[in-house]
Amino acid sequence: EESARLVLFGGGELVKTMPKHSQWLRPLVLASSLLLLCGCVSTSPVSGDDELFVALGGEPDLRLLVDEFIAVSAPDPRVAPTFANTEMKRFREKFYEHLCELSGGPCVYSGDPMVEVHRGLKINEGQFNAVVENLQIAMSRRGYPQPVQNRLLARLAPFQRDIVVQPGNSD
Repeated sequence: EESARLVLFGGGELVKTMPKHSQWLRPLVLASSLLLLCGCVSTSPVSGDDELFVALGGEPDLRLLVDEFIAVSAPDPRVAPTFANTEMKRFREKFYEHLCELSGGPCVYSGDPMVEVHRGLKINEGQFNAVVENLQIAMSRRGYPQPVQNRLLARLAPFQRDIVVQPGNSD
């Protein structure tokens, strides 16, 4: 009688052998395993540890990253108008708090919710992408490895829906 093996990621064997006539169980076992794993994963963008915060260099380097981002964005005609009426000292501090908290640092973001902060600015997809590009340029200039950049951007990505005005919406 033929049998099949079901192996999980990382090489751990879930089921050593499964009779061929029972192979319909394989998708059920895999789906159940995935549901179990999904139930253990937080939906929060913050992982609960400070590994990314440390990889970003902690407070001093993260503050320098914010300064570099502002230096890259200020002359950028794609996004500069968005910052025209922004009090930059407050922006600098709130953006630092936001990145610090998202990266697992000891900060608590004390600013308004993203949807409120960006209401009325009519930020479109192109402007949002330009800001992301500017953040990537700033991170590269500060010497962050690509995997660290990607981890930070992945934590920021969910905020896109609160920032970009959807077509047909007047905010």
